[in-house]
Amino acid sequence: MGALTASSVIVHADEIWRAVGEAAPCGIVMIDPQGKIMLANLQAAKLLGYSAADLVGRSVDSLVPEPLRTAHSAHRDGFHRDPQTRPMGAGRDLFALRKDGIEIPVELGLSPFATEAGTYVVAFLIDITERKRHEAIQQALRESLEERSAQLEAANKELEAFCYSVSHDLRSPLRAIDGFSRMLLEDHADRLDAEGERVLGVVRKSTVAMGKLIDDLLEFSRVGRSRFDLSVVDMTALAQGALTEVLAANPSRRVEMTVGLLPTATGNLALLRQTWTNLLSNAVKYTRSRETAHVEIGAREDQTEHVYYVRDDGVGFDMRYSHKLFSVFQRLHSAEEFPGTGVGLALVRRIVERHGGRVWAEAKVGEGATFYFALPRGG
Repeated sequence: MGALTASSVIVHADEIWRAVGEAAPCGIVMIDPQGKIMLANLQAAKLLGYSAADLVGRSVDSLVPEPLRTAHSAHRDGFHRDPQTRPMGAGRDLFALRKDGIEIPVELGLSPFATEAGTYVVAFLIDITERKRHEAIQQALRESLEERSAQLEAANKELEAFCYSVSHDLRSPLRAIDGFSRMLLEDHADRLDAEGERVLGVVRKSTVAMGKLIDDLLEFSRVGRSRFDLSVVDMTALAQGALTEVLAANPSRRVEMTVGLLPTATGNLALLRQTWTNLLSNAVKYTRSRETAHVEIGAREDQTEHVYYVRDDGVGFDMRYSHKLFSVFQRLHSAEEFPGTGVGLALVRRIVERHGGRVWAEAKVGEGATFYFALPRGG
């Protein structure tokens, strides 16, 4: 057409509009007042499986799946009585019937314009088959995730109930074992030789260890079932309080402590106190080979979370096995060397994750370890 001017645009308006229609990324059809297709662009023809010429003159009702035609005809009559622009995607799911009989989901936009001969409608069609397929996949994934989440929650509740029940049921025989062992030592000591006394001492020591394990298991199960009241927590004061308790429980130890200024957190006061107590107890226990242990409590911040840490100069561990640290009953050192139940760090992990946080550790064998836990800022 050459260079366009204002006058040439007017002269070639029909040609320009036809070019625009053919270049449009969606299907476009013009429908007359009787519901017949007057014009169709190439995209509409491609979408519906016809040639553009074949579409012209067809009733628009023929492009609607047969079970929906009666309703579509009534909707079309209602639209002509009160024609309004219908934006793309508005209303209910719609389907178009291709020439090959395949029904495809479409998004439909309508723009009516009035003439002396009646109201004509320009319809804009988009094939949304791929979108619907992706939506169906996403919905299936959501449902699968919800189902798996529900199953996991049910399994956790069953496990917690089992743990709680077994722990309580174990207390009675443990008390009996401890009581009768004590009676033998106190009332029949004259009939026991040194080896007998040693064996009964081992039995009593074992019952104490089992009692501690039961207490830890009960605490572990309680974290998932207890009320989760939140408040703003002064972490500096909380860590210092936990430190005082831990040092009081280890009066013979010489420990030099460094406590930094810790950012406040939003969390459950009792559970966060338990976190500090467990981490600090861990640090004091694994530095006992030092004449004077050094333990540091500190924190750092970024835009999304507060990271708190406890660093010690104890025995450390091999980082190849760090994935075992926060699992129940997983230990990187023998119980004979460092007594414990293997539940403390698992409890830390459970508490922190219930707060929406994360835990990890870094260490070198013989050079100490640093245990981190991160909590979301403001929650």
